[in-house]
Amino acid sequence: MEQKIEQGVPVPRTRSQKYAELDRMEVGDSILFKNVNIHKIANSVFWRQKKYGKKFTCRSLPEGTRVWRVK
Repeated sequence: MEQKIEQGVPVPRTRSQKYAELDRMEVGDSILFKNVNIHKIANSVFWRQKKYGKKFTCRSLPEGTRVWRVK
C-alpha cells in the first residue's frame, strides 16, 4: 500500500469546540445536552473550571444531561 503525501491540510484544533456553549454561559444559565454521556460533559466542565475559574454543576436527568453555571 502506497501512502500519498499531501500539502496544505490544516492541523485540527487540540480542544474540541463541541461544548463551546459553556464558555458563553452566564451565572444562572443552564443547557440540556441530549444523548451525551455525563462523564464527557463533566470532563469539559472540569477543564473550564480550572482554566477560567467558573463553577458549573451537572446532573443526569431522564431527558439528558443538564449543566448549570453557578458562579
